[in-house]
Amino acid sequence: MCIRDRAEGFYRPSTGSIYPVLRSLARDGYIIIQERDGKKIYSLTDKGVKKVEEIKIEIESLFTRDPLKRRVIDLLFNIGLTVHINRKKIDDKVLNQLITDLEKCMALVEEAIKSKGEKTVTQV
Repeated sequence: MCIRDRAEGFYRPSTGSIYPVLRSLARDGYIIIQERDGKKIYSLTDKGVKKVEEIKIEIESLFTRDPLKRRVIDLLFNIGLTVHINRKKIDDKVLNQLITDLEKCMALVEEAIKSKGEKTVTQV
């Protein structure tokens, strides 16, 4: 099964993006690359299996059981999903409005965090 199918169409990596990642994973010892019947087979090493388990724990903590945090995560996911599903209907005018609205939302999030005396960490 290919990555696009496993991601149900949400992610379609190009060969230019996937092979450098595979080479990096092999170089770092997370996977091994073998050739069978003229095809390259990529397999996790013990180190790779351990890393996958660590990532699973991180993901599980992200998708917390706390209902308020879960609601925030669900809303963020649904925004992305709605944009993705309707991507063919969205023109530049709508995109610009979405950007403006999301930038306002981001400012509100940062302000809410700052009001608690916490420094915000943002990713651009």
